[in-house]
Amino acid sequence: MKITEEQRKEYRNKVVEAIIKNLKDNPTITDLGDIGNEIGFAVSSITCKNGKDLNIWSFEKDDFEHGFNHGYYLNNGSH
Repeated sequence: MKITEEQRKEYRNKVVEAIIKNLKDNPTITDLGDIGNEIGFAVSSITCKNGKDLNIWSFEKDDFEHGFNHGYYLNNGSH
């Protein structure tokens, strides 16, 4: 199922809101692993149906990892 640009923006906004809420509402976050867990949970809560089936193509694991690495490398001087 291909989604429209408007739907992609809607999913993006929902994911961002869920990430912010999860991070703000969880006082037990102590390290980067916890942050990664909250981000993964937020993304899956928006992009998965019934807790298992991806319902859109725009949130691929490889895309997320590529974007994370790109942003990280821009700041650490290796880009």
